[in-house]
Amino acid sequence: MRTKRIKLGLGVSSLPNHHPVQVADRVVLLDHLTRVQVILGAGPGQLTDDSKMMGIDPLKNRRKMDESFGIIYRLLHGLAAVVGSNESGESVAGEVGGLRDLAEPSR
Repeated sequence: MRTKRIKLGLGVSSLPNHHPVQVADRVVLLDHLTRVQVILGAGPGQLTDDSKMMGIDPLKNRRKMDESFGIIYRLLHGLAAVVGSNESGESVAGEVGGLRDLAEPSR
């Protein structure tokens, strides 16, 4: 008997340790290659030594995870990934490094 339905996942990605654009790219690639439902597991990371070793302040892990997840969500839904905005709606830098506003994807 042949398998007709299967779900694949990436495991849990520690979002503070990975750039959100790269995580989104992995999800899209797996989805494209397998043509099955893909599950993304994400978390803030647990070990403070891992964060320190990578030069990340462990106290910022949750905030960085939330920001990264928001960026990944927007990218996977075809929206512009805005790092953050202030009360005036102006873009401001967030915890994720090396990311400026990404233009709306071409349709």
